[in-house]
Amino acid sequence: MSGTVLTNKGLALITKLVAASTELQISRVAVGTGRVPSGVDPQTMVDLNEYKMDAQIESYGVSPDQSDVAYIAAQVSSIGVSAGFAVTEAGVFATDPDVGEILYAYLDLTEDPQYIYAETDAISKFAEITFNVLIGSVAKVTAYVSPGALTKKVDFNAFKESVETPEFDDSGTVSGISSFPDFLNLVKSKMNFFQFFRNFKAGMQFVLHAGQIVNNCVTDNAGLPLSAAQGKVLKDLYTQLYSEKITWCGNITDLSTLVSLSKQNKTVYIGYIDWRQTDILPSGSKSGTTICFASNWWVWALSGSKEIFCLTQEAKWEKAPYLLSSDLTDFQNKFFINMTNYTFDDLKKVYTGALPRIGFVGYSGPFTPNRQTGYVLCGGSCALLFSVNGDRYRYNAGSGDTSWVKLT
Repeated sequence: MSGTVLTNKGLALITKLVAASTELQISRVAVGTGRVPSGVDPQTMVDLNEYKMDAQIESYGVSPDQSDVAYIAAQVSSIGVSAGFAVTEAGVFATDPDVGEILYAYLDLTEDPQYIYAETDAISKFAEITFNVLIGSVAKVTAYVSPGALTKKVDFNAFKESVETPEFDDSGTVSGISSFPDFLNLVKSKMNFFQFFRNFKAGMQFVLHAGQIVNNCVTDNAGLPLSAAQGKVLKDLYTQLYSEKITWCGNITDLSTLVSLSKQNKTVYIGYIDWRQTDILPSGSKSGTTICFASNWWVWALSGSKEIFCLTQEAKWEKAPYLLSSDLTDFQNKFFINMTNYTFDDLKKVYTGALPRIGFVGYSGPFTPNRQTGYVLCGGSCALLFSVNGDRYRYNAGSGDTSWVKLT
């Protein structure tokens, strides 16, 4: 700040030091809350009018522009302040070899007071005061610089600019970073700020971004990921495949229904005829509950008596004429299985491979998930269960299934 007044004692000290060719020793800087009394010349001041606290000397030296002027930068902060106050005066004190410490220079701040808040306040205050004092042709100026001094504003601004507009190697190539894990391994606590940004740019090249995500099924690039939206499309197609190609039609009460369903070429319909509906069962009362399959103009049935029948387009049952007795026995032994008392370990033994199996699950056995009679189609390491009440279930250990999973 400008306006620093050299006191009479300070001027006398300069004369003494120049004559003796000795150095000027700045002992301290202090601030106060007083003001120059009316009619008093500040040059005659010998002390602050109302001392409050010492300031911390941050730096000092001879002015680069004037060899007979020295600058002294001092700081005042809220540290250690129990009650806030307004700084209205400041003084530079020096050591006189004959009389001891004197007020060397005085600065009146009543027109520009600096308020210092208490240390416990939510708002803190830091004030920096720079004195430009006349030193004449003294040989040297010395002062004690406090190690607790805060950063000067000019230095802080320089640091702030370096943080806001950092300069670093932005080539994106860093030795030792050839993958994202390499980048993570180089991120260390207390690492150099600018080095982090250099490594960050190199590491981000190995992070997936939106432009790399594929939203179609036509690329053969194994290094590109599939989008969640496209994944849902495939999942919907998968669901459609298994929901539309095999349809459970429940209890059959009219054979003409089977004939009509068989004409739907793209879907296999599965249903059953209850054992009490003897009027439409293939062999009457001895047939037992019979499971029926209809698709592509063809209907065939497996009866509870382990017989195979086909249904003509005129809705008439015929025992499968092209199957010899040995063929039927072989089919029954290899494909049609009573699974009423099965466990999932038993199921795994028969459903692996491409060979299809058909099973029957009784309502009283432990293998039924809903206490209903049902039929199991299995093969290729997965199984579908169709209950007579219309419920459908899936078991696929490859998908993480541990029991029957109900399908909606």
